[in-house]
Amino acid sequence: MTFRSRYFLDDGTECEISGQPFPVRPPGVAPEEGLTWCPGLEAWCSELSDGTGIERSWSREGKLIKSSECLEGKRHGKTVLFRDDRLRQSHHPFDHPGFTVAAVVRIEGRFTEGNLVGWDLFDARDASVDLPAGLARQLAARRSTRKRGLGTTD
Repeated sequence: MTFRSRYFLDDGTECEISGQPFPVRPPGVAPEEGLTWCPGLEAWCSELSDGTGIERSWSREGKLIKSSECLEGKRHGKTVLFRDDRLRQSHHPFDHPGFTVAAVVRIEGRFTEGNLVGWDLFDARDASVDLPAGLARQLAARRSTRKRGLGTTD
């Protein structure tokens, strides 16, 4: 079961619990009904009411930063992370070891029922980027496959 509280100012503007109004949704961000501002991530995030579909996150400026195919609340299929150095400093999913390679701008993970199958790294020209020595071990160790959202209960 997932639940979420929403907060509004007197004028009807949606805001954070602190009373800080959500930023204006940038043009180009998908007009999904379940899209909400995620203050901790400082990004617009789509929500999956039943845990199945494609979950996406966009930066404040409207750049797609993450896309995950999900099935019944677990990653299943492809997850794509786009380089965002601002988020690398403060959010575990974006501090992926593959982003230590300067040429890497996109990382694609493959999952089956929440279990990591493998990672592929790509540069700005969509060419595959080879892993430097030692990085393969870090990627293999990166098996955090369960996403926990606020208000999610098992």
